[in-house]
Amino acid sequence: MSATMAPPFSAPFTALRSSSKSLILLSRLLFPRNGEAEEIGAAGKETSILILATSELAASELATSEIKITEITRTEFEELVDLADKNHVLVRAFDVAVGILQEAQDEMRAEWFRAALATERARIENAKSYLYAICGTFE
Repeated sequence: MSATMAPPFSAPFTALRSSSKSLILLSRLLFPRNGEAEEIGAAGKETSILILATSELAASELATSEIKITEITRTEFEELVDLADKNHVLVRAFDVAVGILQEAQDEMRAEWFRAALATERARIENAKSYLYAICGTFE
């Protein structure tokens, strides 16, 4: 391989690391470890979510670092929205995130999450109106 060529599969591994970060953050928001919910939401406490090394992530820098919800980029946030939407957990996870970000006084990111929540709640309300009509025809 020449010095100017990228290693094989470098792009997929980059994408995997990014999606792994979103998956881990989403998992920690939904399923905090013992005491973690109180810890990450308590005043003056660190608002990071520690990643436990697993065999699948051992080769990644994510295995030994922390994901700080107060440091995610807009791109990372959008990846998180996509993942939460695909798994139908956006409202549950993002309600937790808003609380954490408000406690950390990170208004910019809290607004990102609030806007995503508002969009999802509007979508749900729209769907409910159709469901009520459908259910009404069966009564």
